[in-house]
Amino acid sequence: MLKVEDKYLGSAANLISILPEHALRTLDALHLAIAQHHGLQLIATADKLLASAAEALGLEWIFLIYSMFKMIYLNESLFLTSQRSLDGVKRNPG
Repeated sequence: MLKVEDKYLGSAANLISILPEHALRTLDALHLAIAQHHGLQLIATADKLLASAAEALGLEWIFLIYSMFKMIYLNESLFLTSQRSLDGVKRNPG
């Protein structure tokens, strides 16, 4: 887990202004700003708007579809250990 620091707030505000067509919400922009700052290449989300904005920034994304009884599938080799099992995942091409 990455700590939210004040330095990311300006970056998040900038993302909101440079991606107006994505109507980014503040916390979504903050997630993307932190991901960019740390050089992350992949975003896992159940939010189509966040996935679209991530793709516009050149990030790869995995779209999660899950239920409370399912395990979240992140990629071909990584599973979260929980009481959930795979329901479905949609990954962007590329």
